Amino acid sequence: MKKLLPALAFATIVATVPACTAEESWTGVLSDSQCGAYHEFDEHSQPMTEKDCTIKCVKGGAKYVFRSEDRTYQIENQDHPALAEHAGGAVQLTGRIANEAISVSTITRE
Repeated sequence: MKKLLPALAFATIVATVPACTAEESWTGVLSDSQCGAYHEFDEHSQPMTEKDCTIKCVKGGAKYVFRSEDRTYQIENQDHPALAEHAGGAVQLTGRIANEAISVSTITRE
């Protein structure tokens, strides 16, 4: 029994610690979950830029998303300070991905 307890403790720790994944980088566009890939020029009953549309949709309850190579990824950390700065624009995004969602570490203009 004394030999079994350390093995069980180790197995429990290993099972509860998430696997560490290396950071990856992607290029694409920061958008919002309401408009996705397509921002209509006058969707909000007035002409606005893609940045303004994305910010307006997020303020209205949509979430930031990342579009790359015809795929849309959820953004885990919606409070990342660079999201609003680069909203609607082409970016290089660095972070970790799990279950089709990206935890962003850096965002730079593409």
